Amino acid sequence: MLFVLQGILTPDGGMIAKGRIGAGPGSIKRLAAKVTPAVTGWVQGWAARGINIVIVDWYTVEPRYADVIIRINVKH
Repeated sequence: MLFVLQGILTPDGGMIAKGRIGAGPGSIKRLAAKVTPAVTGWVQGWAARGINIVIVDWYTVEPRYADVIIRINVKH
C-alpha cells in the first residue's frame, strides 16, 4: 500500500502580489525553505502510519530531509 504525503506549495494571487512588492517570500524556493523543515518534522511523527512517499518542493533546503525519509522507509 502506498501512503503519499505532499508538501507541494501553490501560491495564490495574494502571495504572488506580496512577493513582487517585497512583502512576501519572493519565490517558491524561499517559501519552501520555511515549509520543508516543518514537513520533515511531521513525517517523523507520522512514520508509524506507514508513510512511504513524501513530496516537497526543493528538498535540498532541509539538510535532514533525505536521511529522515530513508530512515522511515528502511524501518518499515
